[in-house]
Amino acid sequence: MFKLPFLKKKALDKGKPPGIISPDGDLSGVRATIHETHYHSDILIDSLSHSLDEINLLDNQVNWYHIIHPGGEILEKLKARLDLHDLVLTDIMDQSLRPKLEVHESYIFVSLNHFRYNSVENTLDSVQNGILLGSNYVFSFQNADNTIFQDIFRRLKSKAGRIRKHKADYLFFTLLDIIVDQHFVLLDSFSEKLSDMEEELLDSPESSILEEIYLLRKHLSILFRGIRPLRLIIKELMEEDNGLIRDSTDRFLKSLYDDIYQLIETIELFRETLSSNLEVYLSSTNNKINETMKVLTSIATIFIPLTFIAGIYGMNFKYMPELAWDYAYFSVLGFMLLVAGSIVYYFKRKGWW
Repeated sequence: MFKLPFLKKKALDKGKPPGIISPDGDLSGVRATIHETHYHSDILIDSLSHSLDEINLLDNQVNWYHIIHPGGEILEKLKARLDLHDLVLTDIMDQSLRPKLEVHESYIFVSLNHFRYNSVENTLDSVQNGILLGSNYVFSFQNADNTIFQDIFRRLKSKAGRIRKHKADYLFFTLLDIIVDQHFVLLDSFSEKLSDMEEELLDSPESSILEEIYLLRKHLSILFRGIRPLRLIIKELMEEDNGLIRDSTDRFLKSLYDDIYQLIETIELFRETLSSNLEVYLSSTNNKINETMKVLTSIATIFIPLTFIAGIYGMNFKYMPELAWDYAYFSVLGFMLLVAGSIVYYFKRKGWW
């Protein structure tokens, strides 16, 4: 049975008032990394630092702050500058949070995970993402160093695509889209594992494949719990009318909604395939056991009459006429061979052996 991280988190937070900022894990010695970007169609201002001295929200530009390992000091500055609710600050720091949407009058906050497969430890690692959308700004938060948004920075610098021509809500959608697309890459690797597993099942299934089936099923369950709530979140964003998301961005959200639906369907298909693989493995194992038992039963059946004959002539009666015959020993051996041969012949004709 796999562990549910949010249960431990909730147990540790027992008794604390809501809105208290309590980071998960030991963040001592971990420096925040802040990537500050301001842009519109003709201008791009880009900088990297480890402290947030001032929050600059320039007019007529999209202001994007990407913050890795946000600490309490940074969040307090955000609270003062953007008038954020205490619960939003708590959600930014909560690494075990399931996908969540908070809509306020002047901003929208979305928390969601993306997952990475650790091939060394054979685990599924989760990276918590928080995205805050305002009228002309986007703040993105991550709890681990990650290059997931590097493609967006590259597109901004090269003016590739439509991102420089749109407002903050399109950047908000782009961040969500990048995170969702990561799961297609992950499922593609799982698809290859399933194909290899099926080939092994048809060829020569080993006991180790049972562990692989259960481990992959565990990973799919974790992935399913992380993705399923996103469908409702995107639907609520499409229906939101506080003016932060424009009608032109709604059609992109609709495409993102379809992608999430496809992810959920694919995960369910993989889970069904794993259940079928498990049945095939158990059936194959049972067939091997049955074949072994059939051989052992056939051998026992052959020796039952031979044991009976040997038991008769092994009795110590005083008068047994056959014992005085010159060829009694060879006659009994021949008869025993005849009985064994007849049983084997009968089994062969019936197809039992």
